Amino acid sequence: MAKRGKFGILISGTGSNMKALVQAAEQKQIPADVSFVGSDNPRAPGLEWARERGFDTFVVDYEHIMSFGRASRSERRDVAESDLRYELWHREYDLLCLAGFMRLLSPKSVDELSPDPDQPRIMNIHPSLLPAFPGTDGYGDTWRYGCKVGGCTVHFVDHGEDTGPIIDQLAYHFAPADTPDSIRAKGLELEHWLYPRCVERFFRGRLSVRLNSAGRRVVLVKP
Repeated sequence: MAKRGKFGILISGTGSNMKALVQAAEQKQIPADVSFVGSDNPRAPGLEWARERGFDTFVVDYEHIMSFGRASRSERRDVAESDLRYELWHREYDLLCLAGFMRLLSPKSVDELSPDPDQPRIMNIHPSLLPAFPGTDGYGDTWRYGCKVGGCTVHFVDHGEDTGPIIDQLAYHFAPADTPDSIRAKGLELEHWLYPRCVERFFRGRLSVRLNSAGRRVVLVKP
């Protein structure tokens, strides 16, 4: 029997995508096990859920670190990321899944946690059809812009904000009666379906990263 892989999850809030990933792993859809759940928020509801399930958990309290002392904001962010890297270095994982983790990893952290850009091992789910509407409020930005179609994107993480190679996307159409809450619900339903399947492809060796003719890294999905 082939050895099952391991993946870690980082969250900031309720962890709905974390729960979708856990369920997929428990149902053997993903041929890997959850190694740990970490958060930047000690009050994240998803963190308590993970503890109750018996997962190894940790917290790096960014808010506390960023409000402490006289150091500059960039210096305090460096401290928080150093603490995060320390926690991750002491845990075993093949893939790090950002599942509603509301912190932008610095280039230093990306390079240390995922040193080979041709074999990335940090994955993220984003609530828009990238490259449109990167940042923290993809669904809200899509709504405010007046789009007729929205969606979600799974991508590998690079040095930019939601600029890494796209693995897959799913879209939904706006209906006349839609509201910001209803399109968020539509998007989350797609996220919970898409993210586990992208993680599954990673562990089944179906994803490869190559340079295209424009010199940009793109993801190829093997049959």
